[in-house]
Amino acid sequence: MKLRWTTVEIPQIFVCLLALCCVGGCSKPGPGASAQQQASAVESEETSPDEAVPPPQEIAAKPLPDPVRDSSPEEEQKSPDGFLSKIKGFKKVFDWCLPLEEPAWKPGSDASFMRPDDPVVGFMTEKGAYALPWWILKNHHVANLDVDGEEILVTLCEACTSAAAFDPRVDGVRLHFRIVGMYNGTHILGDRETDTYWLSFLGTAQYGPQEGKQLKRRRVDQSTWSEWLEMHPETFVAYRDVNAREGHGSEDFPGRTYIGKFMFESRQREDDRLPMHSLILGVTVQGEDRAYPMKTLTESGPIVEDRLGDQPIVVFHKPGSYLAAAFFPEIDGQLLNFSCNEQQEIVDTQTKSVWNYAGVAQTGPLAGKQLKPTIYIMEEWYIWVAYHQQFTLYTR
Repeated sequence: MKLRWTTVEIPQIFVCLLALCCVGGCSKPGPGASAQQQASAVESEETSPDEAVPPPQEIAAKPLPDPVRDSSPEEEQKSPDGFLSKIKGFKKVFDWCLPLEEPAWKPGSDASFMRPDDPVVGFMTEKGAYALPWWILKNHHVANLDVDGEEILVTLCEACTSAAAFDPRVDGVRLHFRIVGMYNGTHILGDRETDTYWLSFLGTAQYGPQEGKQLKRRRVDQSTWSEWLEMHPETFVAYRDVNAREGHGSEDFPGRTYIGKFMFESRQREDDRLPMHSLILGVTVQGEDRAYPMKTLTESGPIVEDRLGDQPIVVFHKPGSYLAAAFFPEIDGQLLNFSCNEQQEIVDTQTKSVWNYAGVAQTGPLAGKQLKPTIYIMEEWYIWVAYHQQFTLYTR
């Protein structure tokens, strides 16, 4: 018998319980806290899990089925590389972190509930642009969407600033996802159809019947609401009552210098070449990975022309922000080079067309043309390192 999920409103008490499990509590050091304060914040969380989380019967007024089976110690030891034993968290608490499904969408021009600096996760369909505000998606972390006839999986970890989107079909079967635990510095997903564990931001099936399968990645961008609206004036944005801004994850923002206990303890790799919460744009071309620190991109200006995987690429970045994207600089077989004009707009030197940060030509002979994006993701350094063992670090 297949498991069935029920969409319910999340009571505030359960949102707070989820915060304890996901990020170690709602009271966190601010972005200006010292390294000693940050370390103290992690080390001071000595409350035992049994004390921090009420018994299951006090949590679940309407118990929900776990889409991934509970594992026995024997099964954990038999799993590849002890995979199951490395998952942290409490599935009964995660029962209240249900995926976002069938959200209400409103035109961006009528989105008075949005603030200019709200972080959003934006994606495109064949018919239009859509934005999921952090303050809505933080309460779900996963969105199983059907938009404009397209099936889309969107994932977010507001604590590590990662976001990704995928085609949720595997071998012709639509899968539905949700969080089932913490693994290697962030959350991990399970699907309800096959009881498989999936890496949240790589889309790789890690354990279960679908092990080794790969979800097809879709482009997703992160920016402020005002930046997204400027690039996509006709966008739609998910709507929710403003009370959803409160509670779990409400203090998080891209690059916040904090990591909760479970996430900290679940990490399996470290790299001290950058501060762990530094924002980077991770780019993948022909199986080769490179991390572009946002600080370095700001120092380089709006354009970085580079080569990766024996291919020319170009990175567009709004200096001083976390808005960045990587593209193949070719249109209709013509290789383009880019520079900034006197107005600091991005222009190609071949046709003098003006481009926006989304890789779309706004004016000039190429107006309306779209550069093909590479695979890329904007996230914090520590989470990039956790999932990429071999990569190069871009330096000027």
